[in-house]
Amino acid sequence: MSLHFLRKADARTRSLVEVLGMSDDDGFTPFRRVRWGDGDEVICPHCGLVHRHYFRPARQIWRCVGCQEDFSVTSGTVCALHKLPLRL
Repeated sequence: MSLHFLRKADARTRSLVEVLGMSDDDGFTPFRRVRWGDGDEVICPHCGLVHRHYFRPARQIWRCVGCQEDFSVTSGTVCALHKLPLRL
């Protein structure tokens, strides 16, 4: 079973000042790395399929190859629930 992304060391070492200084584009790569690592495979939060899903760079979202749902790096997080940008 994989380690939950909030328990990874990278997620706990980001300072508040560092995060507030990022733009959403600057924050995308570190948050993606913290959540899914450096590989090309990501986990669909809807169906749980681990795959190299279709990435849409203009909107910075993925389309699941299994369930065809769109998701982002914030899907299933507090940011997604409240429609907050990455830096908040």
